[in-house]
Amino acid sequence: MKIAAFNGFLFHDEMFGYIIHFCKHHKHELTLFCHTEYYNHYIEFYKKHFHGYYFNVVDMRLFDQLKYGFERIFLMTDIDQNFKDNDPYINSITIRIDHYGEIRRENINNFIATRPFKNNYRKWALPCYPIYYSVEKYDALKQNNTINIMILGNCRERYDEKIINRLQCESNKPIIINVVSRKIKRENFVGWKLKVDVCLYENITTNNLIDLLKNTNYLLTDAVNDPHYEENCMSGSVPIAFSTLTTLVISKQSNKYYNFKNVIEFDKDSQDIIYLKDVDLYQLEQERSQLISAFSPIVLDCFATM
Repeated sequence: MKIAAFNGFLFHDEMFGYIIHFCKHHKHELTLFCHTEYYNHYIEFYKKHFHGYYFNVVDMRLFDQLKYGFERIFLMTDIDQNFKDNDPYINSITIRIDHYGEIRRENINNFIATRPFKNNYRKWALPCYPIYYSVEKYDALKQNNTINIMILGNCRERYDEKIINRLQCESNKPIIINVVSRKIKRENFVGWKLKVDVCLYENITTNNLIDLLKNTNYLLTDAVNDPHYEENCMSGSVPIAFSTLTTLVISKQSNKYYNFKNVIEFDKDSQDIIYLKDVDLYQLEQERSQLISAFSPIVLDCFATM
């Protein structure tokens, strides 16, 4: 089957990963439509990671000329206005991927959500796929002399330093917080009174990010006071934590919707210490397999009705 995946934004290319994984598994012919006028670090990573599976990469501005040559289309972000939805036929073969609790593209009838939302429940599958496996992750972490925690993205907001200061490790190893974002407002880190060291990584390549995650013990999400991430939208930290088998540290306010098992949960409204215990990476890998396996049945059901 000839499949297209469309992303007209200058972000969200990280969403292509689970589509590539799906198409590779089902032996579909895949074309990614995205911005190609600049060097795309995610595409570079995908070509390296999914070696042996060939997929096309075409500039998103050519999509309208080529779209009738595909049997099925994934719209990677529901609200992407670069995708024209005025053709009933194209709408009928398109699956929109919903990123928000509110339904924002009603004229495309086939959809899958990225997470369970508080309202307007839809079938969902976390956009994750295997990057690392438990054996190689264990081997990498054994070499660490420090406990490495990553905070990924959302550097436009000031992180809640009270949450960060609640982090405590059961081992005697020093803790390092690695903050990674495309753009970092360094003034947001002025005046911090932290008990741990902080390293800032701005606009690093995807390959460098994935390498850094290989040696990362924990990925902290919900580090800002924004209830939207609890109920109505998803932090990119969540799927990449599962993809790389990096233990997710997530608030109970968010996890009451996801119901993840192999994570470290904390209460944003408490002052209690957040104990960074060891999570069994093999069990985390099994949970990831279940999350990945949720995607295909939903998509195949959509395909069958088109």
